[in-house]
Amino acid sequence: MDLLFYTHESKLYGLTIFVSIVTFQIVYVFVQWLIKHRRDYLFYIAYLFFVIVFGLSHYDKYLNFYPFSGIAERYYEYINLSAPLLCILLYFRFMREFLNLKHRRPDINTMVKNLEFFLIAYTLLSPFFIWLSLDIAVWKMIFNVVAIITITAGLFIIINFLKKSIPLDRFAMTGASLIAVGSIFDIALSFLEFRGFNIPFDIHLPLMVCVIGELTTFTLGLAFKTQFVENEKLFVEKNFLSEKSEKQQLQLDILKLRNNLARELHDDIGAQLSLARMLMSKARADGNERVVDQSMQLLEESINKLRS
Repeated sequence: MDLLFYTHESKLYGLTIFVSIVTFQIVYVFVQWLIKHRRDYLFYIAYLFFVIVFGLSHYDKYLNFYPFSGIAERYYEYINLSAPLLCILLYFRFMREFLNLKHRRPDINTMVKNLEFFLIAYTLLSPFFIWLSLDIAVWKMIFNVVAIITITAGLFIIINFLKKSIPLDRFAMTGASLIAVGSIFDIALSFLEFRGFNIPFDIHLPLMVCVIGELTTFTLGLAFKTQFVENEKLFVEKNFLSEKSEKQQLQLDILKLRNNLARELHDDIGAQLSLARMLMSKARADGNERVVDQSMQLLEESINKLRS
């Protein structure tokens, strides 16, 4: 098999593998959504769906079935020149939710929202290009300009985000970086092909490899995040049990000190006070001054010990 996917047969084979991988990822993320009910997973599923649409639209002529064959050429070009940017739009929307940028990084969240509005505007304006019967070469030029602006803004956002982020978030941004790099290669190779250069491999191959790489980082990221959360949970539980044990030990130490104090008060000072009381009673009966002085001395000592 041609690993560069240059021949028609290898293109079909490569597309089959690519669509199979993306479809499997859709099923996997859908199952995760059923378990966790996270809205960001739905954006990711939509992103994967348009990735498949993008792949099929570019390789429609190599398929045994023709999903876009009944579509007029100008509408087919609309799909061809809108699906990639829709993918990027949905991916950034997913990342904004997944990383909770609204609360954690409001500045980055604003940048991403502005980029999303820019892409939505392009998507909504694209049908007017069909209505105006805009020349396909001009439309492709507009698409390339929008794509370059989008990629540049995306890289700027990624770089600013990475400056203040934890390792887990940096790992999550790996996927976005791969999408940006793949898109740059795709635009550059498409331009070179349009200018007549002979590209010895499929021009969309780098982008599809980057997309598969992004799917891998997403799956590994979920596993890593789950493991990270479990480790944090165990760490918190361990600290809680340790603090609870220390608190119980402190309570035992206080109880032991209280018992020691009670014992000293009862056995030492209590005995002296009892003896003083007996001597005072005897002195009162006998009129013995010496005994009274001894009793007063014992009482004074007892009072000083009690103060201590």
